[in-house]
Amino acid sequence: MFRSLLHPHACAYPLFLVSSLSAHYLELVQNHYGYHVVEKLLKYGDTSMRDVVFAELNGHFKHISMHRDAHHVLEFLYSNEGM
Repeated sequence: MFRSLLHPHACAYPLFLVSSLSAHYLELVQNHYGYHVVEKLLKYGDTSMRDVVFAELNGHFKHISMHRDAHHVLEFLYSNEGM
């Protein structure tokens, strides 16, 4: 289902999803279940979505890298799959 929301031909759903979550990505990546949502955005989203997530997390990488759940998003972001 998540993949279908981010499909390029799925109208404005991806943009709505990214804009709705804007200013909440840092909170999401620190949530035990929320970081999965951010990983899916990075995996199935286009580069503009990744740029939005990256821009919001920028400056918090040290804190995120030491968090028990959030560090998974950084690993994914810097892996070949996330880029």
